[in-house]
Amino acid sequence: MARVFGAYCVVAGGCSTSLFGESERQLPADVEHLVPRQGQSCAAELRCGGASCCDSIAVPAGTLPMGRSLVGGDAFPVPNPEELPEHPVAVEPYSLDRFEVTVGRFRAFVEGWRGQLISEGAGAHPRIPGSGWRAEWNAHLPRTYEALVGTLHCGAGDEPWTDTAAQGEDRPMGCLNWYEAFAFCVWDGGRLPTEAEWEYAAAGGEQNRVYPWGTLVADCSRAAPLDGCHAPGDFFAPVGSHPGGAGLWGHHDFAGSVEEWTLDEWAPYDNAAPRPQGTKALRGLGFWGGGGDMRSADRGHALPNARYLRYGVRCARDVTP
Repeated sequence: MARVFGAYCVVAGGCSTSLFGESERQLPADVEHLVPRQGQSCAAELRCGGASCCDSIAVPAGTLPMGRSLVGGDAFPVPNPEELPEHPVAVEPYSLDRFEVTVGRFRAFVEGWRGQLISEGAGAHPRIPGSGWRAEWNAHLPRTYEALVGTLHCGAGDEPWTDTAAQGEDRPMGCLNWYEAFAFCVWDGGRLPTEAEWEYAAAGGEQNRVYPWGTLVADCSRAAPLDGCHAPGDFFAPVGSHPGGAGLWGHHDFAGSVEEWTLDEWAPYDNAAPRPQGTKALRGLGFWGGGGDMRSADRGHALPNARYLRYGVRCARDVTP
């Protein structure tokens, strides 16, 4: 049986194709999985954590015990039924940006924005029919450059965006709603990752890491910034500035930076209460979460037009198996 609602195929089955036009071990920064930088946001050389802000990392196919178990190595004492039950999923090869989309990368999108329409079907997951952009969603995008810039000031001065390039171009972009995150990834030659793709990369696939970096308790050397690790109002650390928190394949900032929009409409695994229709799944708790919220299995959700200081994005890209 294939589950195509969200991010993956259940192990027992496959998905149809619809194509769009050791627990603490760390891999070195120059891993062989690195995909050459790509996308319109990468026209200028932007540096993050000593690497290109635009690096994408190929993630191999594999299986994942998605969610949280009550007795296994990823068991954790949190009252969050939305992570239950743990269930096996299979993930096909894809690539995922090493870093969250930065202010500098998003600036390239903003500077060219004049209310363009996103094409029907753009950004579809190759194995999830009907997952691409819908024409009616264009009504949720700002119609002008000025309108888009205005939406990015959602934090009363605490937001990472500045109207002119300044220090902080390597900080993660926040204040994005789901439609803008989707539109950016399409414009940049990618798509939104599914929940399963996100958790697969964060948990290290079959390693099923409690945290992206392994089993060690979250602290200020691994999450950027964990609650209590920053000065008041200083919410956004540069991406890649906490390499101790990198995942198995070298992705940074899955925990403690911004929350990342995914392709999926939020749905309960089994035990969670339903949410309003159209609610989208967010992964990777943002900057003021506590250590328990940094876990790879932690889930969040919001309506697609919700805009918040800590809502950002990381793009996925299709690869040829």
